[in-house]
Amino acid sequence: MKNKFNIIVLASVLIISISACLYFILNSKVPKLAYVELETMYNAFPMKKELEAKLTNVKQARKNILDSLKIQLNALSLSVKSEKDAEGIRNFQIKKQEFLTKQQNFEQDNQQASQSYSSQIWKQINQYVKDYGKQNGYTLIAGADGSGNLLYADETKNITLEVSKYINERYSGEKK
Repeated sequence: MKNKFNIIVLASVLIISISACLYFILNSKVPKLAYVELETMYNAFPMKKELEAKLTNVKQARKNILDSLKIQLNALSLSVKSEKDAEGIRNFQIKKQEFLTKQQNFEQDNQQASQSYSSQIWKQINQYVKDYGKQNGYTLIAGADGSGNLLYADETKNITLEVSKYINERYSGEKK
């Protein structure tokens, strides 16, 4: 009778242990991990293309202004007849300073606009990737940019194309 009781207790403990292990195995979440190639995704993003075109137009307009000032400078330099033409030299120096100041300001403005646009693009991409990760149950989406942050990943974990398609559709106004 005691042996039978011990066998029943031992079997019960074994069944409870196996059940608990199975419960934890089946209910534990396996992390869903992936990575995206940042440069590929960035270059395919329509917002990047739009802001790049906008910046190109602004740069071209500024270049046209500088070219016009340069033509005026050349004309003034030819009109200065001699070193004794003080007024001509003074006008030339004023125009030259105006040209150099505008050139410097344009270069700074172009650089600031480029940085601002890049920041806006990355902010939007990051939000879309975050939304994609949440909607698709990812625990982690890493960004591979070639800087050594992600040294190796199995190619099957590369979701760049899916994420690019998602963020481009989101940017275009399509709901997913």
